Amino acid sequence: VKFETNAKYINTRIGIDIPAEKMAKLLTRMSLPAKVTDSKTGTLEVLAPITRSDILHPCDIMEDVAIAYGYNNIVKRVPETFTV
Repeated sequence: VKFETNAKYINTRIGIDIPAEKMAKLLTRMSLPAKVTDSKTGTLEVLAPITRSDILHPCDIMEDVAIAYGYNNIVKRVPETFTV
């Protein structure tokens, strides 16, 4: 299954700032072959093989980027918005 996502979307949700090329390498290490289709916009094309049935949405791809990047490498910070 082919997915298309954006590096900016992934970076803002996780709270990191890595280029799309590095993101593609991280995803490839997670058994999700990825390539940058547009370096200006940071668009990524990700192929989810049949063995990765857990990949259903772009948020699942985002999760794999976070895992490959390393949860301990993500800087902890207070959310910009608060809920009641």
